[in-house]
Amino acid sequence: MTISPFKTPQEMILEQAGIPHMQAGGKTPPSTPQMNAALAVGATSGLGNGKMAPPDMPADVQMPMYHGQPEFYYFQEPNPVKYYRRGTIPKHTTKEGLETLPSQVDANQLRNWISVMRAGEKYGVPQLSPEQLTAMLFKEGRTNLGYNQFNYRDPKSLDIYRNIVKEGYDPSAAGFGSAIYDAHQKAKQFGGDPMRYWFGTGISEDKQTSPEYVQAMKNNMQYVYHPKNTELVNTIQDAYHNPVPPPPIPISDKDAPQDTAEMPNVDIMGNAAGFKKGGKVKPFHDISKVLIQKHISGK
Repeated sequence: MTISPFKTPQEMILEQAGIPHMQAGGKTPPSTPQMNAALAVGATSGLGNGKMAPPDMPADVQMPMYHGQPEFYYFQEPNPVKYYRRGTIPKHTTKEGLETLPSQVDANQLRNWISVMRAGEKYGVPQLSPEQLTAMLFKEGRTNLGYNQFNYRDPKSLDIYRNIVKEGYDPSAAGFGSAIYDAHQKAKQFGGDPMRYWFGTGISEDKQTSPEYVQAMKNNMQYVYHPKNTELVNTIQDAYHNPVPPPPIPISDKDAPQDTAEMPNVDIMGNAAGFKKGGKVKPFHDISKVLIQKHISGK
């Protein structure tokens, strides 16, 4: 048997994670939860990026904290929307109480996150109002509104996650609905504002406590309908009332050559070769998936 000098992406991911992935004779051993977790991290966050997932986390669960931010399978051009947050530094605050310079957010990505929340309503996810979502964006400054993980150990929360994934939403984003559910459940159990538990009960890196986070959210509410934030509010309201369904996951190029006899003549760097000067070159299709499949099969 000839052993190829090239490593597959899976082999590189497992090798960097320090997990044995080859048996004697070059056979791949049966997959394990550790292997699945490592592959999930590598496939969505690059080789070695992100924290290692807890050992008891189900193999089908993905979260931004461990697997990176979702792509939503949307290949849309960025759609920036400017908005003005409440000023907290006097010299950078206008007389109206807003920051002197605007912040910016991608409307398409924001719509994607809100659509995940809306999809979870029928599964028990409490719905945040457009005003609350806007105030959260003012505070967090990110389209994911601060979401990083959810309580997969709660059966209901895990069930919500899996149902949203079944609808076709990106696994790394589906937990957004579950996290909202978690925050409201803790508020019912321990009392207080759900935003307190969205933030967490500890102290942040900037020395802010959860009660201070809740107060900041309340302070932000008065600027939601400021004229300078009209475009942002309209964007969030439209996303809330008209959520977008998940698009189909992209499939491989149907025109990619499947027969090795049809493969274009390329040199070692993948560049077209063997053409005479002045000759025409036919459109080149990505055949990387074909080459990887041939490598895996060993044929």
